[in-house]
Amino acid sequence: MNEATWMQIEEKFCNDKSILGIIVDEFLYKSKIDEAMSIVQRHRLYEGDCLMPPVQKKVSPYFEKPPAKTFNYLENQLFTFDDYAPTQELLKIEAPSTFIHLNDLGCDPRNDLIYIDNLDSEAFDAAVIDILSSEAIGFDTEFKFNLTRFDVSGTALMQIATRTKAYLIDSLKVSETPKYNQFVRELVSQPKIKIVFHYWMAFK
Repeated sequence: MNEATWMQIEEKFCNDKSILGIIVDEFLYKSKIDEAMSIVQRHRLYEGDCLMPPVQKKVSPYFEKPPAKTFNYLENQLFTFDDYAPTQELLKIEAPSTFIHLNDLGCDPRNDLIYIDNLDSEAFDAAVIDILSSEAIGFDTEFKFNLTRFDVSGTALMQIATRTKAYLIDSLKVSETPKYNQFVRELVSQPKIKIVFHYWMAFK
């Protein structure tokens, strides 16, 4: 709570309402009313049993009809900004150009960073050809952050970079399809492709 901004904290736990409820309680304790109520409103924490009874009692006056208390709604810029840039710069924690950007490496994020959430698409077909014909690729994955990387539920996002493109494959949307599993098996079984990835990653 002391090492990150409220926006980063909310983003990290945006899929876990029970933890968001604890965060709201902490913000209320620190008199950060606008931050706390904005999170409550954005995630509808006033519904169900997401908040402990004492916290629910503090929150309720803000969401009665009409409300007995008011607050200034704060947007979380990590949810509203549509840009490929370091979080620290987006939130103005660090000055622009503190970090290396894709542009600095001769990469155009609008054309060279390709998001894929449909395997029956030209984008995926082109990605497979590019990836499987490469001598080396960069490989990384992101896991569901409410799980650990050791959980059987596996991957949320697969990131593969060739010399000219970076592909973001939304595993949450496509991992149940045979075409996805076939692609992954073919990728990791290619002896001619050098795969560069984090040291802890391994394939059985």
